Amino acid sequence: MGNPREMKLPSLFLFTWLVLLPGVASVDAGESWRIGPSARLVLGQADFTSNAEGSGLSGMARPSDIAVDPTTGKVFVVDYVNNRILRFAAYAGLQNGAAPEAVLGQPDFDTNTTGGGPAKLSNPRQATVDHEGRLWVSDTLNGRVLRFDSASQKASGGSADGVLGQSGFFAADSPSSRSVMEYPFGLAVDGGGTLFVSESFTHRVLAFRNAAMLDNGANASFVLGQTNFSNDASATTRDGMNGPRGLAVDAEGNLFVADTFNHRILRFDDAANKTNGSDADSVIGQTNFSSNQVGTSAERFWAPWDVAVDGEGRLWVADLWNNRIIGFSNAILLGALPTADQLIGHETFSSLATGLSDRELDSANFDPMTNQDNSLGVGAGLDGLVWVADSGNHRVLAFTKDSHFPDMRIGLKSSATRGNNVHNSGGAGQTQAYAIKNGKKARLYARLENDGNVDDSYSLKGLGSNSRFKIAVFLVTGGRRNVTASVKSGAYRTELQIPGSSLVYQHEIRPKGKEKSKRGTIRAWLQATSTTDSQVDRVVSLVKNRPK
Repeated sequence: MGNPREMKLPSLFLFTWLVLLPGVASVDAGESWRIGPSARLVLGQADFTSNAEGSGLSGMARPSDIAVDPTTGKVFVVDYVNNRILRFAAYAGLQNGAAPEAVLGQPDFDTNTTGGGPAKLSNPRQATVDHEGRLWVSDTLNGRVLRFDSASQKASGGSADGVLGQSGFFAADSPSSRSVMEYPFGLAVDGGGTLFVSESFTHRVLAFRNAAMLDNGANASFVLGQTNFSNDASATTRDGMNGPRGLAVDAEGNLFVADTFNHRILRFDDAANKTNGSDADSVIGQTNFSSNQVGTSAERFWAPWDVAVDGEGRLWVADLWNNRIIGFSNAILLGALPTADQLIGHETFSSLATGLSDRELDSANFDPMTNQDNSLGVGAGLDGLVWVADSGNHRVLAFTKDSHFPDMRIGLKSSATRGNNVHNSGGAGQTQAYAIKNGKKARLYARLENDGNVDDSYSLKGLGSNSRFKIAVFLVTGGRRNVTASVKSGAYRTELQIPGSSLVYQHEIRPKGKEKSKRGTIRAWLQATSTTDSQVDRVVSLVKNRPK
């Protein structure tokens, strides 16, 4: 899809006629998720146009999940094919292609072999970090879940502190039972310490209350998706599942299950207090609990692989075979077949193409030669970031809301404009008063800056409170150019501005005819409107005519 700076943005002009009243309150410009946002950061690759499979200190191979430590902000990446967990600094300290600070599951960055015991992994699939900073990892081919206490401080090669799903670190128990796991996949921990684990091949979710305090190999507290611990049949029912993968728990303890091959998300309210075989409370992606229709739309899924819930209660779904991440606001209120209002990886909900850019994704395909599985992961932190394990491109991407802030500043000199970081549509706090002497013109300068975090262009509009004065506007940046006609007749559209860049305009006011010798006052304003989301900022000049 290319660089967003080269995209043609829609023109959304906002025509607001002058009604300048004293004491107009400041209206702060906001942030919002846009359809098809650009990633802010890439890990595992040096840039957004590389996708080589790698290992060592700088590479990844089919990363499958991301978890953020809520106590430190550090980022954990499940590097599936390399049989390891990579730990990175918190987002604020990262840049594209940043190296990890530690590795778990391997003794060093140069080793990627499978193994058992407390310090090795075999095809790990997902991870989560609880509110105490414990890292939980589904060590899939070893049939277990490992717990790493104080994970943000663990040294490379550090051993796990606990194991569930097997009787010990070196056990290989089977078949699945109340205490034994086969192919554990998704993980989630609620605020009360209940651990939820999905088992894809036995079509169930195990729950372990007070999981961090349990002995190695402890029994699960209860099971969802099956009526007891010995059943293993798939079902498309209110209490059944078919190949569940990713799990997420919101702040209220509601569990979301990616019921992958039923192409739906199940929600279990107050999940820690459920019992064996409890019914789901809601279904997302289907009209009822007995339907499993696939689709490529804003309402349907095609193999939802992973889920996450952000700090605003928004549900994010990694929709595997549609190669996208879709988001639903107010997840706890969703009923059957809601319409998604966020989209990552495409510009339209009807697309399922793959790609390599800062706006596209590529879920990995199953490789029969190596038996490596499909994957597409999503994680969300309390800081508003959404992390995507873009497995087919061997990288992890971070996305944030987009900000479109026009910042207009006004002053008598281009180097002395004032009103920085005051975003409002009425011009409150950004009025510059000055006088016209000897019937001549007065000049002031307006600086328009893009202080958002995305490229944007602006429609510039100007008007005066009466017609006794002639108003002219000149673009000073790049050479003095008259834009008066465009500004007064409707809107003058600026060129695309990158974040942090600015344009300077000269605003001239001259009295007409007999008005040159009369006293008079005029309010003249310039208003900049984002052409991306219509955020507005305005500066006002209060001109007093004082002829001799």
